[in-house]
Amino acid sequence: MVFSTIKRIYNAFSPSEVPTTQDNKPLKFGILGAANIAPNALIIPAKTHPEVLVYAVAARDIKRADAFAKKHGVQKVYGGTNGYQELLDDPDIDVIYNPLPNGLHYEWTMKALAAGKHVLLEKPAANTAEETRQMFDLAEKKNLVLMEAFHYRFHPAVQRVKAILDSGELGKIKSITHQFTFPAGVMGLKKDDIRFNWSLGGGSFMDMGTYNLNCLRYLGGNPTQILSANAVPSHDPKVDRGMTVTLALPNDIIGTMTCDFGIPWKWNLIPSMPVLNATVECEGGSVKLSNFVMPTLYHSITVNKKKATGTDTVTRTEAVYKFSDAKMEGKGEEWWMTYRYMLDAFVDRLKGREPQTWITKEDSIVNAEWIDKVYEKYHGPQHNQASLQCDSKPLKFGILGAAAIAPAALIIPAKTHPEVVVYAVAARDIKRAEAFAKKHGVPKFYGGSNGYQELLDDSEIDVVYNPLPVGLHYEWTMKALAAGKHVLLEKPATITSEEMRQMFELAEKKNLVLMEAFHSRFHPAIQRVKAILDSGELGKIKSICNTLTVPAGSFKKDDIRFDWSLGGGSFLDMGCYTLSCLRYLGAGNPTQVLSATAIPSYDPQVDRGMTATLALPNDIIGTITSDMGTPWNWNIIPSSPQVLSTVECEGGSVSLLNYVSPTLYHTITVSKKNGTGTVTRAEKVYTFSDGKMEGKGEEWWLTYRYMLEAFVDGLKGRTPQTWVTKEDSIANMEWIEKVYEKSSDKKKLRSVVDQLGDGSKVVDLIWDNLFKPVHGLTTSALGGYKLGSMKGDDNMYRVGIFVSNKKTLKPPPIVVAEWNAEPTGAQVVAGLNQAIDAA
Repeated sequence: MVFSTIKRIYNAFSPSEVPTTQDNKPLKFGILGAANIAPNALIIPAKTHPEVLVYAVAARDIKRADAFAKKHGVQKVYGGTNGYQELLDDPDIDVIYNPLPNGLHYEWTMKALAAGKHVLLEKPAANTAEETRQMFDLAEKKNLVLMEAFHYRFHPAVQRVKAILDSGELGKIKSITHQFTFPAGVMGLKKDDIRFNWSLGGGSFMDMGTYNLNCLRYLGGNPTQILSANAVPSHDPKVDRGMTVTLALPNDIIGTMTCDFGIPWKWNLIPSMPVLNATVECEGGSVKLSNFVMPTLYHSITVNKKKATGTDTVTRTEAVYKFSDAKMEGKGEEWWMTYRYMLDAFVDRLKGREPQTWITKEDSIVNAEWIDKVYEKYHGPQHNQASLQCDSKPLKFGILGAAAIAPAALIIPAKTHPEVVVYAVAARDIKRAEAFAKKHGVPKFYGGSNGYQELLDDSEIDVVYNPLPVGLHYEWTMKALAAGKHVLLEKPATITSEEMRQMFELAEKKNLVLMEAFHSRFHPAIQRVKAILDSGELGKIKSICNTLTVPAGSFKKDDIRFDWSLGGGSFLDMGCYTLSCLRYLGAGNPTQVLSATAIPSYDPQVDRGMTATLALPNDIIGTITSDMGTPWNWNIIPSSPQVLSTVECEGGSVSLLNYVSPTLYHTITVSKKNGTGTVTRAEKVYTFSDGKMEGKGEEWWLTYRYMLEAFVDGLKGRTPQTWVTKEDSIANMEWIEKVYEKSSDKKKLRSVVDQLGDGSKVVDLIWDNLFKPVHGLTTSALGGYKLGSMKGDDNMYRVGIFVSNKKTLKPPPIVVAEWNAEPTGAQVVAGLNQAIDAA
């Protein structure tokens, strides 16, 4: 057994040469490119075919072409920039073998056909189905033979599996699985290998995956639908290192294909084994072909057949190295490589004989069409290899501000999006911009007082990502839109709904895309919760509670989140998530803010925390809580962050733990009432397929990566999986305003103070709607009112009021009275009256 295996492999790679026939003129082959595959694919097989002569080779490097020719006994050499064309122009050459990189197949096959040459074309035929169609059309027009070199299909082992399935011995096919994977390092692929070169048609599915797809179709028929397609990126995020695809085939067959250039080693120590298997499960058993791609080296066909009883299985193993091994008609020797079987068929067709099998024009075009569809499923509609490589110019993003959020929100997600380039960054401090650009590989940077505007004026930039402090969103988004840039705008979009409205109106006027970056909404976990609620499984919604809090010390005192002039405040920062999620899950905007209570921060103008209760349609009650610094337990142990969304329904409940950043971790807990109690289940939905939903993505995709996918789809004219609309953003901002109004009545205060009026009413207004709920750290009773006083960091007690500045109440309060010790109620009222007079 071992000896026969060694002998077979030796003869396959070192066969005894057969001289070419003199009476029957041999076909002279020319090779485009001194490719590594050429010896096994053509030169060695040609040695034993009397009607084939490998006559010439061309390479860009004349020295490489010459060395290749000497090593393999090729008579003629062409090289230099015109070497390929000179080979095509050689009148002695009958056939061109084209093993060039995928991205060059179309160009040089069309040129070869135009030169009147037959072509044996390496797989995949081209980057797209359209290119494949054009090549075959030209071949037919010029009465030439063109065939895609799916060599494995010509081996008797693969044809034996097909015969077993076609015989009906195992009954109806249920599923087909193809695996073609290698452990990292085994293929010896360096980072500069053409398989990783995007511009040359690189990618595992373009290389190994084509075998999987072709064999799947050969055994089970053409697919009807791609159910899922998930890729593992290589070091170049535009190129897939691996791909797993699930397809629907006729007669309810499910097909699964996996390919990978480099599966990671176990524990980084032990390489996984290469896997090259085709397995077909049937109603009456199964058949498995190990090593379906290179069966000459070794293979086994394992047939498991169920007995009539259905409880036992009879297993047999076959090895079919030549057609006679399986009692099939066909030429060949057991040491013939798949390429030798293929060459025999190819020459038969050229000589006017009937080949044992053939890869037809229709077969190649359909294979290319489904390759296109797989990449479209993963990347998005019209997102096939050709459009990505040639027609679809990547979107160049510029970042306003070297913000801490930018790497997670854009730079890292962009690494795995083939249509995105983070091209430039601007910061007020040129050194900071430069350091940021260097650290994150951003090609261009701007700085200084005019840096932001210079970035907007850069004609190369298509999209601006605006992660500036909230108070600067409006100004710089309006300027970006005015400069003709699309904008991805951090949440909250701005400070007021009026500013929000103006931004979207300008975007529409200039036909630009503007989207508020509520990234969590794009993750499949939150969409799964929405789907559960919409399904009616839990009945009518009764209440929704969204919490987003972090312990004290999470943010420093000088953090922009506490800066009133820059739009600080917990409800503007964290609360916008709680509100947006409430509105999303509650299927509508609130109808009323029932209550809103704020907790002041270091700056009494800025809320450290906020709790609001809202009424929603259909008698739903919503409660939202945000806090940028919940007190520590016993002032020793930090409190735990709370990032939880809980929906109570008439028939049970559903909660999503970590609804803001579910990629890191999350749990969906569904409790469903039944006649006797409650049944609970837990789900984790990191990809849309986990939740049986339609959508692209990988389980490691950040919420920002899902968002970027949708945003780019929107820019490219494709339908995004989800979107944050203009109406959604404006409504969210309107209800943020209403919550702040309810918590402090600042807008009412402004109008009353402007009018002055009855002093007692102003005191009532200030205390009941501003100081009491927001600054009521200590209280004393006076005149029927609950009065509060403010204690500063310097242990001074002060009282003052806020006055309006344009549309918002931003400036610091007018301090009208202060004390070294806690004032009495009478002193506070006197201070308030003094404040009113001052206003």
